Amino acid sequence: MKHIYIRNIEPATYQFLERRAEELSASGDKVSVNQLIGMILNQHVKSKILRDELTEIEKVNQRMDSLTEAVTDMMLTYQELLENLID
Repeated sequence: MKHIYIRNIEPATYQFLERRAEELSASGDKVSVNQLIGMILNQHVKSKILRDELTEIEKVNQRMDSLTEAVTDMMLTYQELLENLID
């Protein structure tokens, strides 16, 4: 198990974490402040990964939209050229 050392944490923040750890411990298993910090960091990492994935998906959608626009423009241009040739 990795140990997490938090430096320069504000006393009010630490007190909040202590109270929250006590609340979680009341339901059964003992939860330390370090474990609580670990859980918070773990969730942050997971949500950051999820945000990164969503950002990539958005980029792909934007690229796809751009590609679709380009292809549509090309098709319209060719259609106009063909119509002009037929006329």
